[in-house]
Amino acid sequence: MILKAYDITLPRALRLIGLSSSMYYYKPKRDDSEPLKLMSDYADENPTLGQDMMVKVFHKSHGWNHRKTVRLYHKLRLPIIGKRRLRRLVEPVEPLVQPIVENETWSMDFMSDSLMDGGKVRVLNVLEDYNRENLGYDVARSLPAERVTRTLDDLIDFYGKPRRIRIDNGPEYRSHTLALWAQKHKIKLQFIEPGKPTQNSYIERFNHTYRTEVLNAFLFESIQQMWDETEKFK
Repeated sequence: MILKAYDITLPRALRLIGLSSSMYYYKPKRDDSEPLKLMSDYADENPTLGQDMMVKVFHKSHGWNHRKTVRLYHKLRLPIIGKRRLRRLVEPVEPLVQPIVENETWSMDFMSDSLMDGGKVRVLNVLEDYNRENLGYDVARSLPAERVTRTLDDLIDFYGKPRRIRIDNGPEYRSHTLALWAQKHKIKLQFIEPGKPTQNSYIERFNHTYRTEVLNAFLFESIQQMWDETEKFK
């Protein structure tokens, strides 16, 4: 208001009163010694907590905002700890042995392809390991676990029940629905090791032939066309 009243600029006013601009703009430094010690002690007691957890802890206990906690965290040069990736426990893998009777082991696997319009398609193949017969298949835009178990029920009604089904270790096979279905029918789900498709080589070979002679051999305009060619191949 004084500057407006006398119509002078701030630099001239500072010169008139003998005050430097650095003194005018000076702001006292905040004293972080106490909160720094508090965070340092807490970090020593909880060495596995990362920045994100520190933000939550000190917001709840001391009302600190996100910016303050992060500033102090970096000032202390505490380690940036990310989320730990938990390793999945994998069941012991049984060796791939050709069964000597039917319905000892089936193999099951998914494949992906696309139609001419770019639409994605999923294919399910089920193989009898004893004689490498393609017991059945399904072709659809998506194949949720409920649909897969219905397909397996139909195959069991026709061929009988297998003792085990050998499958990949991907998340689509780890569904609760499929696990309950297997438990209900007393069928063992034999998972292969992640990244080792050779442990399910019977159906891997079948998939390779199927892709060569069907999926890569034709341009499909519809799921029905893909279904028809798959039926001829079977």
